[in-house]
Amino acid sequence: MQLWYNNYEQSFTNQNLSRARTVLREAIDAGYENARNFIALAFIEAALGDTSIAEQTLRKIAKEGASSWLLIVQEAIEDLSHEEIKPLTQGWALGITDARVWNSLGTYAIEFVGDRELAIQLYEFARRMDPKDPIILTNLARVLIKRGHNEDLAFAEKYLQQAAFYADRGFFWWRNELQKLRTEHGLQKPQKVLIRRPPGDTRVTRKELQATLARLDGWSGSPSTRGSEFEKLFIDLLRITAGVSNLSPSYQLPRQTGTEHPRQREVDAAFRYSRTDYRVELKWEQRPIGPSMIDSFFSRLRTPGINGLFVSMSGFTEGAIDQAWELLEKERARIILMDGDEVRKAIAGDLSFEMLLENKERYLSLTGKPYVRIPEAR
Repeated sequence: MQLWYNNYEQSFTNQNLSRARTVLREAIDAGYENARNFIALAFIEAALGDTSIAEQTLRKIAKEGASSWLLIVQEAIEDLSHEEIKPLTQGWALGITDARVWNSLGTYAIEFVGDRELAIQLYEFARRMDPKDPIILTNLARVLIKRGHNEDLAFAEKYLQQAAFYADRGFFWWRNELQKLRTEHGLQKPQKVLIRRPPGDTRVTRKELQATLARLDGWSGSPSTRGSEFEKLFIDLLRITAGVSNLSPSYQLPRQTGTEHPRQREVDAAFRYSRTDYRVELKWEQRPIGPSMIDSFFSRLRTPGINGLFVSMSGFTEGAIDQAWELLEKERARIILMDGDEVRKAIAGDLSFEMLLENKERYLSLTGKPYVRIPEAR
């Protein structure tokens, strides 16, 4: 199918499509009658020009059969609209509840039926089943961009940012679609325009943040000085982030005991986002952060309604992650962990800081885990 998508020479492509069709038919005849194989076979048959045979193959995703695979699809969508997942497991081919199956049907609707509206329905169906699949998010964004309504473009940008967040290093299709969105629909930032800052405006630009990050990446001086520079960098990132308010740089908390060292009362930053108050610990060490530093940060979070955000450019050990998880389970502290790859994505503009924070909060609420690993920064 990749040969077919990339317009390789027809006789060579058809030869390989025929071999693929044989393999799939043998698999199905051997008892592997699942939705993914039926849809894959239908793709091959349609690519070879046998669309009527492909239609018959698609009907097999419903065990009872139907006059059209489109009727089968509409029935499934109706079930899901009523939050009824169970019917999808009865009377359907095995694997029908796999979101990738519905993603494939959406692509089939685009390639061989030419029905964009149906494709949007199918991709949206797939997204509801798995809202973290970057391929599904990118495919849905692609057809929304083609439809081109203002609301579509706003949702497309949102889905592409989510795809960037959840994608691994090998998946980068979202980049092309995001570039298309920005260039073909006028959403790109103006180029070569000099913007003069008002007197007294000390805010930095994202380009300046990127330059500072590059300088710190190549740092050869004192680690403590780099740590201080990193604190300023992160504060500047928060300052240019929409929605962050009540931002405070490093400050001292009130004493709780007379024996506390000043550093034990210091937080690197504090801010408010979406009605939630955060205190921030920032570290740029040579090695991943261990559990002792999580405990130290916890001592500065003993205030009702305060959440913690621990940012470590070198990442975290499993012990540190477990410690943050244990503090949450015991309802002693709610600490979100953010690593260097995530900071780099936010500074590069691949993913907004707001979306990064919201996804981490959502993941923490759903799973109770303080740290979700995202791909290595591109």
